[in-house]
Amino acid sequence: MNDLCCRACYGPGTRDDDLVLDLGPQARTSHLSRAGEPVELFALAMWLCPECGLAQLADDAGPEPQQQTVEPQALTDHGREAVAWLIDRGHLVPGEAVREHRSPHGGSWLGHLLEAGAVPVGDDDRSGTERADVVVDSLGLMHAPDQAAAIEERLAALADGGRLVLMVHTLGAIVAGRQWNDLRHGHYAYWSLAALAGLLERNGLVVVDAFEHVLYGGTVVL
Repeated sequence: MNDLCCRACYGPGTRDDDLVLDLGPQARTSHLSRAGEPVELFALAMWLCPECGLAQLADDAGPEPQQQTVEPQALTDHGREAVAWLIDRGHLVPGEAVREHRSPHGGSWLGHLLEAGAVPVGDDDRSGTERADVVVDSLGLMHAPDQAAAIEERLAALADGGRLVLMVHTLGAIVAGRQWNDLRHGHYAYWSLAALAGLLERNGLVVVDAFEHVLYGGTVVL
């Protein structure tokens, strides 16, 4: 087996020692084939970095084709509740500039943020250059092959004294609920709160608050 490089801390590790789950060769989650058609298979396994604790895809099958779907009502409700929580806790003030990084599957909070009086800057393709008081990531981080670079990109969009808001489906919830169907191509990172807090600390941020929710069996907004 070849050595791996962690997607968050770039630390080395060996697949044999730290492999958590190996589902063998699998088709892409987004691939739907007709009966009898050949299907391209890719390795699908979860590896745990012994340095920073990030559970992650052990291999990279390349860019995953994304399919836009109708946003579930539960996800819409969660976004509204999360924005209300941010305002109630003083983490979002009407009139502040916000920028959003969302999941490619949907789940945008932008409508809720606008209703709350936030002012959007740039857009999800990061074409804007103005920095934001609040940068929101709603299940977007896990889709980045390079987790360290993704965090740096979000920090670069923050104004001085700004707040980064991350919504994650926690590794603890996945393990407790045995939700191993969540291991899929295109989902590169499965964060525990301790590992994520460590990554943020290494980038000069500190976790100041958390909002726990039952969505997907265990979702946390940091």
